[in-house]
Amino acid sequence: MSPKGLLLRLSVPLLCLSAEAFAAELVLGSIGRSPSDEIRDLKPIADYLTTELKGDGVDRVTVVVAPSIAVMAAYMKEGKVDLFIDSPIAAAAVSEFSGSRFLLRRWKRGNAEYRGTIFVRKDSGMSRLEDLKGKMIAFEEPFSTSGHFLPRIALLRTGLPVTPKEDPSQPVGKDEIGAVFSRDNENSILWVLKKKVAAGATDQQTLVELSRGDIMKKLKILQESPPYPRHILSVREGLSPGLVARIRNILTKMHEVPEGRKALVAFQNTERFDEIPGGAEELRRKLLEEIRLIHSEVGLP
Repeated sequence: MSPKGLLLRLSVPLLCLSAEAFAAELVLGSIGRSPSDEIRDLKPIADYLTTELKGDGVDRVTVVVAPSIAVMAAYMKEGKVDLFIDSPIAAAAVSEFSGSRFLLRRWKRGNAEYRGTIFVRKDSGMSRLEDLKGKMIAFEEPFSTSGHFLPRIALLRTGLPVTPKEDPSQPVGKDEIGAVFSRDNENSILWVLKKKVAAGATDQQTLVELSRGDIMKKLKILQESPPYPRHILSVREGLSPGLVARIRNILTKMHEVPEGRKALVAFQNTERFDEIPGGAEELRRKLLEEIRLIHSEVGLP
């Protein structure tokens, strides 16, 4: 079965039916390689919203997982997904194409913000991004903000061409940086430690968490991005303002009530949802400026 077929099987059947048939259904979306895992992670929030929105004409909240930014953008543009939770650059890319807007910040695993990093071995002799010319870097996932987009933007801003490679063993030209996807933060760290690649990319917190003790002593951060919100909740264009206001109120207050806290903890140990510092539109504008550097990489038309 194709990935798209698997996606549709694991998603709710609403995608095969008309919007009118499920007028009282709200759809929460995310992007991921494993639809079953994403659905399991998001279910506590979907269930909580279902309970809280019963009096607002919403019978149920379901979950749909897209395999890429482009597919999620299409879903939101077509009204097949109402709410979308993901990292900031993925959220901005979806917004650029679909017209969705940022609503709230999610504190994922207790963190309100994070930074993308490029790291190398301490004994590599490298001290600046230019030292990566002729070498290979391991990004995490194609749609990862901290493990791909932010580090790639940093390299592009220094005028360093990044060339996709199929395998870490492929040759890299002396005036380029080769790039592969490790598909996992732990893989990126191990590949750097074993000298399979010269550098890796992930967020600062994950690097510290996965590199405790002697491992962290062998690594150093070569570049670190400015801080960005850990995750963004977006709403599709055209969703009822009254319903959006209710969703905002429910989510920003759920950490104050026992059932809400329970659902947040079940959702990958989320601490809370809150307002985006500096304003949602200002953050969106800033991120859109960033993704224009990597427009082809985010998979949008």
